[in-house]
Amino acid sequence: MNQQVEKRIYIIHQLNSILIGNDFTLEKRIKRLRWGYFGYALANLSLIFLLLGSASTLFHFKFMHYNWNKSMLLVGMAISLSFHSHFSFIGFILSKHQKKLNESNFTFDQELNSELENLINKLNCRRFKPYWIKIPSILVMISALVILFLAEETMTPTIAFYWNQFPLPVFILSILLIWNINYMVFSVKRNIDMVESERLQ
Repeated sequence: MNQQVEKRIYIIHQLNSILIGNDFTLEKRIKRLRWGYFGYALANLSLIFLLLGSASTLFHFKFMHYNWNKSMLLVGMAISLSFHSHFSFIGFILSKHQKKLNESNFTFDQELNSELENLINKLNCRRFKPYWIKIPSILVMISALVILFLAEETMTPTIAFYWNQFPLPVFILSILLIWNINYMVFSVKRNIDMVESERLQ
């Protein structure tokens, strides 16, 4: 293993994950973080369903029969999942990448290490950023859960009126959250693929 590969493994270890501790072996880390894949997939599916549901309500699509008055729990769950679901998935693909690095001794563009380091630094310090997406999302999530609690007894006209104002912000936030949780995943995956393509040559 050369110095360049060692540096990359060191960078990978800098990622802070909420599912694992520093004392885990690589195999245990991969096994534990594998659950992050399901959380990431569930967050994406929930947000896509939320996007379609809010669009159906907002634009009155005839081919979609969606009961917006029963969607408060889905809104709260989808937004909550979107905040951290991609962190564990990124940890999973980085750990699998490290396993391949441990068995290799090759060279690649040094800029790829610098890029990965920048990506991981952003992940570590931006768990609640960008604020212009996360703060409105938190407000909508809390509002949805409060309305759900109030509507448990009965969906009064007043509660229904307030909840019927939410399809547009939910539609916009669904798009932004889907972009937010996938952008960093695609960036890290692209970086890994570029390095591993050099490994196979």
